[in-house]
Amino acid sequence: MIHVSSGQTAEVSRVLIQRVLVREDIHCRLSKDLEFIDSEFGQVGCYRETLPRWLFGTLMVVKCYQFTVKSYNKANHEVYRREMDNFQGISDIPGIVSYYGYFIEKDEDSNGTVHMTKNILLEYGDLDLDEYLVGKLPLTIRIEIIDFWERLFRVATTLKKFQNLEVQRHRYAGFVSLCLHFSTRL
Repeated sequence: MIHVSSGQTAEVSRVLIQRVLVREDIHCRLSKDLEFIDSEFGQVGCYRETLPRWLFGTLMVVKCYQFTVKSYNKANHEVYRREMDNFQGISDIPGIVSYYGYFIEKDEDSNGTVHMTKNILLEYGDLDLDEYLVGKLPLTIRIEIIDFWERLFRVATTLKKFQNLEVQRHRYAGFVSLCLHFSTRL
């Protein structure tokens, strides 16, 4: 896990998960362009029990996925519950970070105290809007200019859907805490 940031209620981390460890129902929802090969994590040794004799001891390249994990300590479990419900309700809307599930970690410290962390597994977005816009050089080629504005209008279209949103009998009116996905797919 690579720590990305800490907020008032949660820590955000980037995780790499090998393709073979991703449940099939989640894999089916993931875009092919999200698969990549990590130079360290994406190599695994081949073992006698699983492969033909001629592959013993070789390295195989394994595809990985990047995900974001939001982790909440005990003091913020109520916030975790609300955010998980919100992500479940809105993650199928194009332009919003997809929700893939949750998991709970229990860790015991040296005093024997058990600490529980609740985690939400989300689609990884590599940029927020500020970072995306700052990273853009002034565009000069017509096709790049058109592409940029089409992508930016998609953000506006997504925001418009939140004005009076109703999802699975939950009604969201006015301001909603949004997680927009800005990546190379924006």
